[in-house]
Amino acid sequence: MTATNSSNPVIDPDRVAAGAHVSVVGPKFKRPAEWIVELAERAPYS
Repeated sequence: MTATNSSNPVIDPDRVAAGAHVSVVGPKFKRPAEWIVELAERAPYS
């Protein structure tokens, strides 16, 4: 889980195993944020 105001990613998507649960709090836009959009795109429900 992340909850930061970072404009830089804090999670390396290469270190997130398939099937892992990732929770983020904050902006959900395709712009600089604490998470990488690739993580959402890899989700089975996206």
